[in-house]
Amino acid sequence: MNRALGGNDENAMLMYFGYSYPEYIASNYFDANNHIFHTLLVNLMSSWFGEENALAIRFPTFVFGIACLWMIYLTALELFHSRKIANTALLIAAVNPVHIHYSQTARGYSLVMFFSIAVIYYSLKLLQSSKKRKEIIPLAICGFLSVYVLPTNVFFLFGLAIWLATILLVPSFLEEYGIPKEERRNKAIYFFGAAAFIALTSFLAYSPVLEEMQETARTHQLLTLDTQTGSAINLTTSIIKKIFQGPLLWFVPFLIAGAFFGSRIHRPRLLLLLTIYFVPLIITLITGIGGYPRNYLFNLPLLALFLAAGFVKVGDWIEKRTGLHGEKNRVAWWIAAFYATISLGIVLFEYYPSIQVPDPTFYQKNVRQMTSSNDLLLISDPKNFLYARITARKTLLQIIQDNKLTGVKAILPNSANIEEYEIFTTKGPFPIFNGLPNLQDLHSISLDEERKMISITGNESISVLSKDFEADSQWQKVSGNGEFLKLDTHVLFGKHSLEVRASSEQRMVLGAPVRGNFPIVKPSLIVLTWASKKFDRKTIAYHPILIAQAEFNGTIQTFQMKTGKINDGINIQIKENPSSSETYHWFVRSAIGILPPGRYTFKIMLNCDAGQRILYDGLRLFFIELA
Repeated sequence: MNRALGGNDENAMLMYFGYSYPEYIASNYFDANNHIFHTLLVNLMSSWFGEENALAIRFPTFVFGIACLWMIYLTALELFHSRKIANTALLIAAVNPVHIHYSQTARGYSLVMFFSIAVIYYSLKLLQSSKKRKEIIPLAICGFLSVYVLPTNVFFLFGLAIWLATILLVPSFLEEYGIPKEERRNKAIYFFGAAAFIALTSFLAYSPVLEEMQETARTHQLLTLDTQTGSAINLTTSIIKKIFQGPLLWFVPFLIAGAFFGSRIHRPRLLLLLTIYFVPLIITLITGIGGYPRNYLFNLPLLALFLAAGFVKVGDWIEKRTGLHGEKNRVAWWIAAFYATISLGIVLFEYYPSIQVPDPTFYQKNVRQMTSSNDLLLISDPKNFLYARITARKTLLQIIQDNKLTGVKAILPNSANIEEYEIFTTKGPFPIFNGLPNLQDLHSISLDEERKMISITGNESISVLSKDFEADSQWQKVSGNGEFLKLDTHVLFGKHSLEVRASSEQRMVLGAPVRGNFPIVKPSLIVLTWASKKFDRKTIAYHPILIAQAEFNGTIQTFQMKTGKINDGINIQIKENPSSSETYHWFVRSAIGILPPGRYTFKIMLNCDAGQRILYDGLRLFFIELA
């Protein structure tokens, strides 16, 4: 559990959502890695124990993984009325490699498994109770939270609802559960009430992101299935292969035997297995909305129950035919022990070696020691973000606060060179250093076995803008219509921020001249920083545009400098100092560009789309010679 963070989509979850703040997590779904309820727990743990505390960040999944085992045991007792099966199911789930993996990985899947089996357990309790029971409360809560972790878990709830409706509508099934017909109406009301609660709370919880979820479903490579039939059929076998990996597939026949456990077929129990497994696949087939096999891990606890029943059934059958009957289910335990041995072999010799990663402590320490307080860090690969993020954020904020830049350093894989580094422009990634002379000879410092740091500039920079440029400058409308004003109520740096509000009919472009002429003798790096706050998810907070004017060959030319964002994905969000009104969180960003030799004057321009409102602060501009 204490291995380095970042694997198995942890990096995307933490960078996009986990390290932000609760309101942002609950109101954004631009990426399917946001398992909202789980992400909120991760955010809470990281705020309490630190952003790089792997044990704390993975603790919620571990707790729910352990709780899932207990719930599997209880559900086995409720479904099969057999302590032998309950104990066996507990063992099967405890040593299952997939359950172990997702119980120590900061993703929402162990929560999905727990809430799903809990919903089945409380449904069985409510179904078989002859009195008004309080199980409806945990049933409703677990149902809602299962969906709030993973939206596609609603497919599981549809399958369970169909099963419950069938039980209540088919008289012979009522008899098998010993439910008097006169109680059928009351039980239907209880289940309908729980379903209504789940539907209402899920709708309210997801209402801020419903439209964005639809966009994500349309664009996500596996949430949108172009060949629905083929994908649903493929998932039918892929789910089994996901849960029973490698040689564990040998035990699938026992699963089939478990479906027919007992002296006669228990049809409602068999129907439960079939509806939970196949109804979600049918929904995928109809809607085209699905996912990876791991999205269907709500099947794992139930399959563990039926596999355990298969072990016991086959063990009983062998004992009766070999004269071992009455030996306390010794054969069933031999089968279970064989399963556990193979499963643990996969865990110890395949799974654990596959997740081994270098200790990040050395990398983290060296990044911190080799970076000055006002250095800007360029990190080339998102895989390298996590353990350099705190240092990169700290130095960026210090640069803005002090209006001082002392150097620019790049973190690269050992096999890479600085010419491969890309900035992110509106037209896509761009290798900003490609073709520049002398960069191949830059000295590098080893950060660990895989990464290095390169100083790509000198130590002296020109600070171009004043600390309160937003308030001090003469802003003018360049085009469009709207208004702009200085604010002192919502400020991140200095004493004022700038509010830009475009009219509902036209976008607005503002411009402000940069004071002074700037003779650039050697090729230099442009460093531009800013903070922005937008008020609508769809609003694009455009990054500031730098317009330059210079004389080339006796002709004065005006042009836009090509700049692009760096460290895209780190998502630095800073909370402003509390004020008498609502307190905002701001995105803090930075961009770089190349400035050839020449004598320049500059203008800063800001764009705002029609009907939108954006706040800007922390505008800083530096020129620093390349090394």
